[in-house]
Amino acid sequence: MEGTPQPRRALDPLPDDWSEPSVQSPDEPAASPASPMTDTARMRRLAFGPDEPRSGTSVPPPRPVLPVWEPLPASAGRRFSADDAPYENDWAAPRRSAVSVTSPMSDYEPLLPPVSRPVAPPPVTVPYQPIGRTAGPASQPPGPVPSMAMPTGGSESAATPESRPEPLSPRAAKAKAKADAKAEARAAKERAKAEAHPAPEAGRHAAGKEPRRRSRTVVIVVAAALALALIAGAVAYSILSRNPAATNPAAKPVDPLLTTTEVAALGDGTWQEVGVTRTPLCVGQDTQPAAQRSASRLLTSASGSVLQFVYTFADEPAATQAYAAQLADAGACPHDSVLIAGASTVKGLADSADAVRLTIQATKDEHHVLLLTRSGRTLNTFDVTGDANLSIATVAKVASAALARQCSAGGTCPSTLTVADSLPAAGDPAGWLVAADLPQVTPGSGKWTALPIQAITLQGSQCEDVDLTKVTGTMDSSERVFVLTGDSKAPAQFGIDHAVWRFSTPKAATSLASKLTGNIADCATNTPTATVNAGPSIKGVGNGVQVTGKTWEITHKLSTGTIVFRVAVVTAGNRVSYLLANPSKDFDFTDAEWAAIALRAGQRASQAS
Repeated sequence: MEGTPQPRRALDPLPDDWSEPSVQSPDEPAASPASPMTDTARMRRLAFGPDEPRSGTSVPPPRPVLPVWEPLPASAGRRFSADDAPYENDWAAPRRSAVSVTSPMSDYEPLLPPVSRPVAPPPVTVPYQPIGRTAGPASQPPGPVPSMAMPTGGSESAATPESRPEPLSPRAAKAKAKADAKAEARAAKERAKAEAHPAPEAGRHAAGKEPRRRSRTVVIVVAAALALALIAGAVAYSILSRNPAATNPAAKPVDPLLTTTEVAALGDGTWQEVGVTRTPLCVGQDTQPAAQRSASRLLTSASGSVLQFVYTFADEPAATQAYAAQLADAGACPHDSVLIAGASTVKGLADSADAVRLTIQATKDEHHVLLLTRSGRTLNTFDVTGDANLSIATVAKVASAALARQCSAGGTCPSTLTVADSLPAAGDPAGWLVAADLPQVTPGSGKWTALPIQAITLQGSQCEDVDLTKVTGTMDSSERVFVLTGDSKAPAQFGIDHAVWRFSTPKAATSLASKLTGNIADCATNTPTATVNAGPSIKGVGNGVQVTGKTWEITHKLSTGTIVFRVAVVTAGNRVSYLLANPSKDFDFTDAEWAAIALRAGQRASQAS
């Protein structure tokens, strides 16, 4: 270790002549021999005390004193403390983040200079001016707003050193500073308001930018208000138009069903409402989606009845599906004694509207018009009874009274009505007759049943001169047999054979039909036992194609008896339908009935894909 082995003690600086020899007083202690010192020792200014001997036992240096750790309060670690701040004074800027608890405290310098505010009134007292009012012309800038510390009295006084207030405590100064800041902010806001809205008598810059800007703002505000008013009016009109009862709380809800007055055009007599005891003819609810709600009404008179069902579904797709299901039921009515007499399409009544003319065959036939309509997600089923000549147009016009009230909830409202003939909905499978296409022979008796489709096995009437089981050039062919049961007057095994051949082109189909028609017409010449009576010709419209054909009644006189056949050959596009029935002399269809069956067979064939 450099220097002297004696312990080091810091003394006052040595005099400049400390190295020069001096006369030692007898009273002074003898100086110890000087020990050589290095430059480092001199730079450290290590010296011996004048009163201490330069020899003897060395005293070890004192140990360094370490700082004692003292935990600070929780507020010392917060960025923004409330009342228990570690400092006595508050500054304009927040304290920095807390340092380590072992770090020495340093003098804090605020980041922002303290706010300088007057502590005494100005030399000349300014009269207090209430907020929100301006004195003098608006073109002049408003005068200074007195601080909250200014005197509010009306007397004038001059600021003198003696009038200065006593120094405030830190907390009082802080509260006063906040109050002054709020007062200045309110004053600045009022000055801005006064500049933006000057007094009327002081507006001398009508052509300046500020008036134009204010005018533009006023126009925008007025336009926005008008737009909001129009939107609110449109919404209110829409709501009230959909619910007329909203305009009058005491008004009754809209009745979606027909009334006795509205159905008076369907027949004479007094119409009255009775309890609903049946469902619409041919239409079942098990084949359609479940409705959210429904309503029904039955009105009757001496001339007929009107049964109406209204179904409301969750959305239009569900209503459309239900409409298609009901239409399919009406086109192939499963009722044992119902005959489908015809079908029509009604335009201008709803989104979709179809009518089917049905007859319940009995001793006295009962005639029905089944009208199906869909408007939006609402489905209506009208089952109207009357005489055989009941007009579908009249039924549609009566139904429009109820539909006009319902369409406010969505869908097409009734307008000009147009009725056109159409086809009943296709059966399952499409292309074939259904049981409801065949009339009863004995009124009120008998039930037609369709057997499964099979390959052609029929032999014909012996006048076709063609093997019907081996027709060439066809794409496919099949047969379906209908038998009549439950009629005691019917011959044994009475029924109808329905055969269909499908060709690649309509020309090939016409060629087969022409061959069959010619051979049957010449049967009486070629077969002496045969008698051929030509029936009505067939002509009508199918599904996009013309339906044409011939009908005959053929009788064969044999030694064992007489055999009678009803025959029809019908062409519809690329399909040929052949019908054969085996009536008797006392049990047979009329010519009109057989012609209607033949036409329906051609129309059904045109519905096949």
